[in-house]
Amino acid sequence: MGTIPSQLLLVSLLTLCFLPSYAYGYVDPSWSYVIGQILVAVAVASILFVRKIWRRLRALRRRSALEAPVQPEGDAPQKKQSV
Repeated sequence: MGTIPSQLLLVSLLTLCFLPSYAYGYVDPSWSYVIGQILVAVAVASILFVRKIWRRLRALRRRSALEAPVQPEGDAPQKKQSV
């Protein structure tokens, strides 16, 4: 069952390789602005996502540091004295 998608991919790639790459058409100049806006939006969203994850990791690290058991000075383990 896994061979049909791989065969379809291979046929698609070979077809794209042997087709002419000429595109005789009009590309509107506003498309460059749309593509630019998409790239800027992806960059900003990526930065905000990384920042959000970083803040959650810092908060988790701080929370785990606060919850770590702290032994009072009087309850510190005593060294065994050899006789």
